[in-house]
Amino acid sequence: MKNDQAKRPSIDYNEEQINLAVEIYDKVERKLDFLLYIQEQRDTKLSLILIETTIKNFEKYIIEGKRDTDLFITVDKEKGIYLVVCQETDVHEGYQFLERVMKPFHEMEHVCSCAALLSIKAYNSMTTKKILFRLLDDFIKLTSQPKEWKKCQISHKSI
Repeated sequence: MKNDQAKRPSIDYNEEQINLAVEIYDKVERKLDFLLYIQEQRDTKLSLILIETTIKNFEKYIIEGKRDTDLFITVDKEKGIYLVVCQETDVHEGYQFLERVMKPFHEMEHVCSCAALLSIKAYNSMTTKKILFRLLDDFIKLTSQPKEWKKCQISHKSI
């Protein structure tokens, strides 16, 4: 029995992380379906930014910093988890947006923020589910790190 367990790959996610992934998927799926449809029709770029922060009232700073075309979703205010979907935004522009919004908080000792940024260059054959799960996989890996390692960290990828 012990040998069988040693051969199996480890399970990466705990119950809380899996529940968070499902909650985000449920909140975002239809909105992202629509935006991916628009992206396919217009051959544009799209970025998803999933943020965890200890900054109080962080949604105020995101709302002030985002454009009218960006979609802001509070995933879990108590845990400080937010999602921003930016139309016409590549990975570099998404990174600049995050830096601009988070810059005032970088030097604060008690603030811990991290974000997973996934940019979709042009419409591809990935489903909404696969795109969201790719983002969530990066986010969970980032947020599972020790607090001192994830302070103001941004994971960024393009697909």
